[in-house]
Amino acid sequence: MRTLRAIGLGLGALVLLVALALGAWVLSWSVFAARPQAVGRLALPGLASTVTVVRDTRGIPYVRAGSLHDAYETQGYLEAQARLFQMDILRRFVGGRLAEVFGGSALGVDVVHRQIGGEQLAQTIYRHAAASERLVLDAYAQGVNAAIARGPLPPEFRVLFYRPEPWRPEDSILCGLATVIDLTHTWNQIALRQAIDDRLGAHVAEALYPITDPAYDAPLEGREAPVAAMPPLHRAHHARDDAVALPVALTLPRGADREASNEWAVGGAHTRSGRALLANDPHLDYTVPMVWYAIALHAPGLDVIGASLPGTPGVILGHNAHIAWGATNGTVSTVTLYRERVGRDSSGHDTYLDPKTHRWTPMTVQLERIVVRGRHNVAFKRLSTSHGFVVLDRNGNLTPYAAAWVAERDPRSPLDPFLRLDRAATLGEALAVLRRYPGPPQNFVLADDRGRVAYHLAGFIPDDGIWGMHAVDGAHVIDAWHGYVPFDALPHVAPSRDAVVFTANNRTYGAGYRYRLTDAFGPPYRAARIRSLLTERTASTAEEMVRLQLDDRSPAERELVRDVLAAVRRHPGESGDARDLQLLERWDGRFDGNSRAATLVYALRVDAEHAFANAVLGAGLDAAWLDDAGALALTPLLRALRERPAGWFSDGSGDRLLLHALSQAEAGEGASPQAWRTAGATHLHHPLARLGMTLFDPGLIPGWGDAFSVKVQTQAYGQSFRAVWEPGAWSRGGMAFPLGESGRPNMPHYRDLLPSWAAGTIGPLPLDGPDAAVGASAALLLVPAR
Repeated sequence: MRTLRAIGLGLGALVLLVALALGAWVLSWSVFAARPQAVGRLALPGLASTVTVVRDTRGIPYVRAGSLHDAYETQGYLEAQARLFQMDILRRFVGGRLAEVFGGSALGVDVVHRQIGGEQLAQTIYRHAAASERLVLDAYAQGVNAAIARGPLPPEFRVLFYRPEPWRPEDSILCGLATVIDLTHTWNQIALRQAIDDRLGAHVAEALYPITDPAYDAPLEGREAPVAAMPPLHRAHHARDDAVALPVALTLPRGADREASNEWAVGGAHTRSGRALLANDPHLDYTVPMVWYAIALHAPGLDVIGASLPGTPGVILGHNAHIAWGATNGTVSTVTLYRERVGRDSSGHDTYLDPKTHRWTPMTVQLERIVVRGRHNVAFKRLSTSHGFVVLDRNGNLTPYAAAWVAERDPRSPLDPFLRLDRAATLGEALAVLRRYPGPPQNFVLADDRGRVAYHLAGFIPDDGIWGMHAVDGAHVIDAWHGYVPFDALPHVAPSRDAVVFTANNRTYGAGYRYRLTDAFGPPYRAARIRSLLTERTASTAEEMVRLQLDDRSPAERELVRDVLAAVRRHPGESGDARDLQLLERWDGRFDGNSRAATLVYALRVDAEHAFANAVLGAGLDAAWLDDAGALALTPLLRALRERPAGWFSDGSGDRLLLHALSQAEAGEGASPQAWRTAGATHLHHPLARLGMTLFDPGLIPGWGDAFSVKVQTQAYGQSFRAVWEPGAWSRGGMAFPLGESGRPNMPHYRDLLPSWAAGTIGPLPLDGPDAAVGASAALLLVPAR
């Protein structure tokens, strides 16, 4: 996640501590790195009765408790034992407190998160939480604090010379809000699109932020909805002399690749066993330790197993005794950006033109202090208008934008629905839970032990009619929201044994759907490939679902290669190296580890996207758009090559651009491109690697797949787990993880799963425990402290 990416940014501020830190690191590793107790008998304050913890051979714990309180307290204890440093950084990130540990270079990250008020949101949500959720949060916090008190602390705390503060129930909400922030269509993205609108017109902005690629559109129901043709590009006709969006947009914090996910479910009528099948692989940043923590929780009224988010109670994605569920990001808009008229009064107070009174009104001010390690504290001023918080640029300066965001305007717990989903016994109960899910909006697929599957987009989506396509005139519009899009009006497929459902962050609705929902869904290439592979099968099995998750073919990039080869044939005197052209001619679209052609294709695509962005947007704006668009950048390039709209290419056809990109790719890759396993490898780095502490680095994942194949893997993000479930036969399928359960570098389960992940294997994860599956280690007995 972008959330954990920021950890490394703050480490540069600790240069003066490097020598001391290295010494402490060596001592921590070689002498003082004690391991937490994993077997035997251990007293835990707050327990009502004995809890048994048995781990399978991967170190995944199965918790058996006599009450919900004891189950969640134990979860808090176990996750803190394994991931306390990760949890502490996560709560600091969302609360805007990284600079307390990492110093001045983390200050910019803290300012961004102070502006959205993460700490205040967490406190508000906890204060208004139902008693049942507070019980869970309190119990989890009690377990975390027991782990902090008992120790030993992870070595990172000694390396960085600080001790974690006690864990509060609100801290779990902060960790849950990390996903809300990470998966939100941000105000910065809207501001950048507004800048493109100002410079080139709304139709060009629409083409650069495409709702889909019509050649690959894959709606779940109905026929494909029409998409407007690429417009002509006439820069001079649209540029506005008074436009302020561009200079502001270029000063905002840059985004990152829009991460993605896959999921699908097949009803029992289409499977060999007659039972439903469900597959899910969320795509997130490859972090060390990994994003997820696998756990099974058994207590009266609770039998659930799957992936939890360290720092939060319960299971986020997995299954219970009757249903399984998966999720992909909905990629819909939950933010409305207002362009305010701002000024200052005679007293120096920041003001804005209030649309209700039509008078200049002082902005609401909230003063805070940011503690910065190694230097003076920084006073922070959080500003807001009647519309929402005022957006700051990367230097902490005021911009003319204010953001209305669902999470701030309607603060509700993102955790409570998952706690309820863990205990849902039927698809009807699960859908009733999702009706109350606030967000971030997700595409949920579900399957039950009766062979039925279902799909529903869930989350609070403001019905503003704008969908993040541009900013609203804040001086004239009091409130653009007209409530939320009703849950029953969101795209969905009712429970059925005959259904086949799939999502990959793409547009799921077809022609005639009422709401646009977003400015741009994810590109539909993975969804189209999944649909094609699923429809080829008449009697699917769990084993086939596992293989489908490993599909490394990219039809979209194969199309780009065909375009390049056609340009070469039209200009034989400017063709590339004969050996490279032969590689491209023979390439079958696969990003498998042995392919040298895949390495050349990747470089070719990146160079073509950069050349395209520069030709259309010019220097400065091109880099900002590429950072923001991520994988979306391929769609307007392919469409322009197909449709050849006026003004997009200097030669009218795009041949010159493609030949130049081919030349650049060949120059970059040399006479013989590396195999993709090497060129496309993902190198995994512990956050402290920036201080030269590479011993904590777990290794690398060999290249296999890319951003547009079903098996997603890039140098930054990819499949964060792979899960396949067959409800009613839970021992079939299972889950695979890229690293290991523990975040402690000296523990055996720190990196032990990396070889099996690279091999593409999946391990069983049955609900009934390791005794019935892959074997068990000795038990840990947690008893009430007397």
